[in-house]
Amino acid sequence: MRRGWDRLLSERLHLNIKFKSSIKLNTDGCWYESNSKLGFGGLFRDSKGNWILGFFGKLVCDSSLEVELWAIYRGFTIILEKSLANVTIESDSLVVVELINEGTPGNHAQSIIITEAMGC
Repeated sequence: MRRGWDRLLSERLHLNIKFKSSIKLNTDGCWYESNSKLGFGGLFRDSKGNWILGFFGKLVCDSSLEVELWAIYRGFTIILEKSLANVTIESDSLVVVELINEGTPGNHAQSIIITEAMGC
């Protein structure tokens, strides 16, 4: 089940240079509770901090946690699409980092997104 991707409204990718050495992906998301709209994105940078690739998107979801997860999920899919190696992923959401690193109970509301991201 690709819950959420069915609700994807738009997304764009931009590519700048060929990939070399180690890469860092920084992700973030923003959610507006009043209308459940969100935006998410991420930046890939090389070991010198040079911009490699950026992405952003928007969809409708239920929480700020969910949007942070979608940003990381989309980053994971790009890593696979572009066959990137040596990628470090950073997020400003401690809860998301803990859910991914420590595992998610099967009954957690976001377990499907996390499971799909980790199984990409």
